[in-house]
Amino acid sequence: MDFPIVDVSALNAMSTEQLRGELARSLQLNAGQLMHLAAVWRVLESRGEDLSDLRAGMGAYLPMIAAGRLDPNVVVQFAGQSTLLRALADIPLDRQKAIAAGENLRVITLDKNGEPEPVEMPAYALTAAQVRQVFAPGKLRDEKEQAAQLLQTTTRKRKARTAAGPRVRHDAATDQLVIGRTRISVGEVLAALVQPSDAVDDADDVKSVLVKISEDEHRALRMRSAEGGIGQAALAKMALRRAGLLGN
Repeated sequence: MDFPIVDVSALNAMSTEQLRGELARSLQLNAGQLMHLAAVWRVLESRGEDLSDLRAGMGAYLPMIAAGRLDPNVVVQFAGQSTLLRALADIPLDRQKAIAAGENLRVITLDKNGEPEPVEMPAYALTAAQVRQVFAPGKLRDEKEQAAQLLQTTTRKRKARTAAGPRVRHDAATDQLVIGRTRISVGEVLAALVQPSDAVDDADDVKSVLVKISEDEHRALRMRSAEGGIGQAALAKMALRRAGLLGN
C-alpha cells in the first residue's frame, strides 16, 4: 500500500493551534473509520464469515466496537495499551468517553513511608499493574478498594521474595558471607566443605604436585588454613576437587 507523501515544510509553517486542530481532526477521522469498519465487521459476521484472520492490531477491537462495548475514540487514544483497552471495555460507554477525553483517574500509590496516598493520573500514564488495581469488572474501584488491592499485591510480592530465600553476598571489608541477616566467615565455610578424603592422606598411595604461588597467595592460603583449622595441603586439595579437577 502506497502512503501519501507528507509535506513537512507545510507542517512547519503551521501554527501550534493549527497543528493541534489538524491532529484532533485526524483522531476524529480515525474514530469514524473504526465505526465504519466495525459496522462492516458486524455485517460480515451476520453472514457467517470467518474473520479470525483479521483479529490482529486494531482488528482485535472491531468486534467490541461493533457490539457497542467499546468506544472507538478509546481505541484511538490508547492504541497499543492492550491492558487498559480491555479494562475500559468492561465499564459503561459514558465513562469510557470521559476518560478518552482526558478525565484524570484517582490512583492509590504508596508514599515514602509505605502509606496509601491518592494521586490524580491520566489513563495513558497508568502502568499495567495500576490498571488492574484501578479497574474491576464493570466498574472503577474506589480508594478503599484500591488500597486493599494494593496491600494484597504488595504482600504477595513480599512473600514471593521471602520464599525465594535470602540473598547471599560477600562482604569484602570483613571477608564474610552474608546470608540474609547471618554472617559467616569464609574460613568457616571452607571448614564445612572439607571432606574426609581432603583431610586424610593414605601414606601408601599419595602423590605430590609442585605448585608455585606468589608470596601474597601463600599468605592468603595460610590465613584461610588458620581460619578454618584446615591444613594447607588439605585446603589446596579441596579447592582442586571443588573445581572439578580431581573428579567427585
